[in-house]
Formats: sequence, C-alpha cells, structure tokens
Amino acid sequence: MDLLRIIEKFKEEEIFNIIFISGIAVILTIISIHCFSWDEGFTDNVRYILSALLQTQAGMIGIIVSITIIAIQMVSQQYSTRIGHIILNKTFWAFILSYLISMGYEVFALGFLPVKKDIVVVNFLIPYNFLVALVFFFAYFDFLIVIPYIKSTIYNLRPEVVIEKLIKSIDRKEIENYKVVNSEYVNYKSAKDIPRNPLRTVYYIIEKALNLQHYMTVRNAMILLGSYYEELNAKTKNQDERFFRIYIDIIIRIACLANNSPISITREAMISLKKIITYELSNNVNRAIYALKGIGKIVLANINAEDKSRIKIVVLYALKNLNKISEELLTKSPNDKIYKFFDELLNILEEIIKGSIKTLDKDDFVKVFKKSLDIVLLAQEYANINGENYMERVKKTVKNIGDLLKSYGYDDLIKSLKIVES
Repeated sequence: MDLLRIIEKFKEEEIFNIIFISGIAVILTIISIHCFSWDEGFTDNVRYILSALLQTQAGMIGIIVSITIIAIQMVSQQYSTRIGHIILNKTFWAFILSYLISMGYEVFALGFLPVKKDIVVVNFLIPYNFLVALVFFFAYFDFLIVIPYIKSTIYNLRPEVVIEKLIKSIDRKEIENYKVVNSEYVNYKSAKDIPRNPLRTVYYIIEKALNLQHYMTVRNAMILLGSYYEELNAKTKNQDERFFRIYIDIIIRIACLANNSPISITREAMISLKKIITYELSNNVNRAIYALKGIGKIVLANINAEDKSRIKIVVLYALKNLNKISEELLTKSPNDKIYKFFDELLNILEEIIKGSIKTLDKDDFVKVFKKSLDIVLLAQEYANINGENYMERVKKTVKNIGDLLKSYGYDDLIKSLKIVES
C-alpha cells in the first residue's frame, strides 16, 4: 500500500511529466532517424528542418509567454497583485529554459550538421548521427512539453490552488517575525520595504470567493487551513504569536461570515479548528483556548438563523467536535493552562445550551442536550482523575444547566443531570 502511495505521489510530481515526455520524444526520434533521407538532398533537408524548427519554436514560445502574462493579469485583477509568483514558478522557467537550450542548439547545429562529419570535443568523438538525433529529440520534447505546461498553468489558476500555494510559500522568517503594514509610524520609501502579508492575501481571496458565492472554493480553503497548520508550526520553534492567532482568525471570521452559506463551510471550519486544538493541546495551550473560543463564536453567529434546521445541525457539529476535543483532553496532565482550557470548554458548552434552548423546539433541543451530556460526562471523568478544582468546575456547569432547564420547564431533563451529579 505504501508503494502504491509513493507511485501516485510520483505521478503528481513534475519530474514524472519530464521523464514520460522524454521517453516519448526518444521513441519519436528513433522513428524519425530511421525514416530520414540520408542520401538524397540531405544538406538541404537539414537546413530546412533546422530553420523551420527555429521559426516555429520562436513563435510558440512567444505565444506561451503571452498567454502566461495574460493569466497573471487575470489572477492579479481577481485576487491580488502579490500572487504572480504562483504562475511564474519553477515550471515556467524550466519551460523557457528548455526552449532556449533547444533553439540555441539548433542555431549551433546549422553550422556543422550540413557538413555530415563526426565532431571531436576535448578528445571525445561525438557521432554525427547522435548530433542529428538531438535535433529531433529537442524538437519533439519542446512540442510535447507544451501540453502539461498549459495544464499546470490552468490548474494553478484555481482559487483553492492559489490559496494552497500562498500558505505553502510562507517561510520561517515570516512566522518568526510577522509584520503588518504600519504606515502610520513607518515611512516606506520603497515597495520592497512594505511587509509581505500572505495571510491577508489568503483572507482576501477567501472572502471574495464567499461574496461571489463560490462556496466550494471557500469550503476547500477551510480544509487547507486546517491541514497546513501543523506543517507551518514545524518550520520553526521561534514563533510570533500574532501569526498563528491571525491564521486561526481567518478560519473563525470566514465561518462567521458564512452563516447563511452552505453548511459544509461551517462544518469544515469547525473540523479545522478541532485539528488545531488537538495539536496545540500538546504545544501551546493558549492557542488551543483561542481556537476553542472560535468554535463558540461560530455557533453564536449561527444561533439566530431563520432556518431552525441549520441551527440544530451547526450546534450538533459543534458538540461533536467538542466531544472529540474532550476525549483528547483526557490524555493531558493537569496544570494551570489546562485548567483554563477546561474552564473555557465548559463555558462554551453552557453558551451553546443557552442559545439552543432559546431557539430550538423541544425535540431538537433534547437531541442537543443529550450530546451535551456526553461532554459533561467526559469532563466529570477528567475531574475524577485530576482533583477537586476540576470537580467543582463541573458541578458549577451542572448547576447552571440545571437552573436553565428549570427556567424553561424541562424538569424531565434535570433527572439526567442528577445522574451526572451522583
């Protein structure tokens, strides 16, 4: 299974395209050499082929570069002027270089190929047939490479790919020393001096996609932000706290803005926050608390929606993720920061129940309450292991929920809380 994954990963890499196209070019070269007119009119044929190739390749490279520049302008107008490097990447320069090498060799070949002699270079004899074969190889390679290049360029124009590339382009220095534009106090004398802010660009692209109702792009962006968080953390240990708080804020803000958009955006945002919390519980509990509060904000942003079924689904998604977070918490040793996290978890649970009881009908609220009870039981389990402070906090939550249920006439549900208290 691992070998299959490696093969699939290799197929995705650009090196696979180069090897594959080189193989086809070699086969076509062998066929061409075999069918080439070596006797009649050889000199004229070689000159014609070389001059025609030079003109054709010069025309093609001009067209491809023009298309690339137009693509950059389109992307810059739609998203940001700072993402041109996504298209002007290594693939673009490798494409240009392959054409320049090919055209340079063909100009060089015009001088010696018609002579029909082997060439000696530093005491090495290079067969004449091989030199002719190189002309055909370069020609076929350059024509065939156009297809994957155009495919790669079109792929890089997709908004979610732009977002992915921007996230991956964030380097160690930007994480260690995150800078925002501060023109009020700093006089920037050059455009190069203005801090590059990839996170701001990421937020702008996602927000614009949301406004244009490109919901699939927004959903995919939420997935990517959650997936790359750990990778960015691994780039350096000397981190600027602002960077990751702003990173988490992007997920929270977009999810709150998407409170009338497809539910999949909200779901993926919560899943991404859950991934961040799970990771940070072992690394930076303050960030875990910040992300946890984000789940609460997302629920509150949706709690007054006109569609009651949406409220129920969002609340149940939130409780599902809080349940998994509570299970992860069971594996952590208690300390002051963990207690703050524990306290915030129960605060958010209380807020969710308070909002749900006000907006949902009885049947839907009962479902929400039962899911909430699972989290209370997990909190109680953690408290039983880790001392009186934690148990007092659980009892406070149970009392608050009980008072709330009583005020709304849910006396039958209070019995479930008494089971927890016992």
